[in-house]
Amino acid sequence: MRHLVLVLFVAALALPAHATVFTVTSAADVPDDDVGDGICHAELGLPGTCTLRAAVQEANAHAGADQINLDAGQLYTLTRSGSDDTALVGDLDITDDVTILFFASGERPIVDAGGLERAFDVHGGNVTMLGFDITGGDATLPSDQAGGGIAVDFDAGVVQLSLMRFYGNRANFGGGLYNDGPDTRCSACEFFDNEEADDFVDSAGAAVLNRGTLVIDHSSVHANHGVGELGAFAIRNVPPFSGSPSLSVVDSTIADNLGIGVGNLDAATLVVRNSTIAANSNVGIAVSGVGGTFQMRNSVIAKNGGQDCTVSAGATLNLNRYNMDSDDTCELAGGSSNYPGVEPQLTPLAIHGGFTPTAWPLVTSPMVDAGHPVIGAIGCEEDDQMFAERPADGDGDGNARCDVGAIELSDDVLFHDPFERL
Repeated sequence: MRHLVLVLFVAALALPAHATVFTVTSAADVPDDDVGDGICHAELGLPGTCTLRAAVQEANAHAGADQINLDAGQLYTLTRSGSDDTALVGDLDITDDVTILFFASGERPIVDAGGLERAFDVHGGNVTMLGFDITGGDATLPSDQAGGGIAVDFDAGVVQLSLMRFYGNRANFGGGLYNDGPDTRCSACEFFDNEEADDFVDSAGAAVLNRGTLVIDHSSVHANHGVGELGAFAIRNVPPFSGSPSLSVVDSTIADNLGIGVGNLDAATLVVRNSTIAANSNVGIAVSGVGGTFQMRNSVIAKNGGQDCTVSAGATLNLNRYNMDSDDTCELAGGSSNYPGVEPQLTPLAIHGGFTPTAWPLVTSPMVDAGHPVIGAIGCEEDDQMFAERPADGDGDGNARCDVGAIELSDDVLFHDPFERL
């Protein structure tokens, strides 16, 4: 928990120093009464009433960084049907620098799109969202198919999503998140029970569809699915009309999804570092098409329902960095730097004291103290999914070395039953 507090503290320091601050005081979905006057005042005839929609409108109208504070335990349901790019109706369109956050004690706020459209559309600006839930987004309208929770457009700046939960959203392209942005990051986020609709032959990404540059770190992606609980790609990395997308999965767990954990198509680049991809109902990682790149180190792919990996002959691989798979389908080279065809002994997905659910290695797992002997750019990550420092002496032999996968097992394990196993 101290590591989570540290993350929150660092996130707070990153907030704009001279931001105009709007504090949302009402759960009503009502627009601002005079957009551009610098005052968040909804059309309710009540002085001092600031709604989330009104705050977004004022932040868009005010040049420079702004901050929108959400209230503990509040449910913000979007009810204004329609489609525009001004946040007057439909989703909450963002066009300028803004931070939307809940950074206080109490129950997390929830933004519920109510099934009318997606929740947020980031058209431009540097955007930070911190500490709340997004649900009820639906991007399956004829003219609006991408990003059930959030869509990040080509012209967006730096987009940082931290300590966010995405659940109960659906879209043809990216049920939780669709990213076209050049610099988007999801840190300590959770994506679960999001749905990939299948109105198009190339519909993809029950949780995430990436066509830009995206980093997912210290996060968990689980229990996402297709229509009617059918299989789907939980995460898909697909080239846009021009350019090549890049997806990095770091210190994260992708597990228990119905279908394929991660799909990488054609000239896309997929990088997986210190992550666990397990127990997806079909394939763990599917690299298909021609011209793609798949890099992986210190990661485990195991116990997936079909097979751990399918890898196209046309892909460029860099996998010889202390990786483990359970069925020897990931084209890992043998020898001391990899562990092909090894049973990792993972516990079922669960919360083990951190923000996001994880699958821990048993104390007897061959993953323990089996990662790269170096910490840093060429070796293991400096911390694990729960922000615990690496390395730890998990096997108690007196020599600390990082573990393979998203979790660094300490020598004092209190949070899981050693007899449980995937």
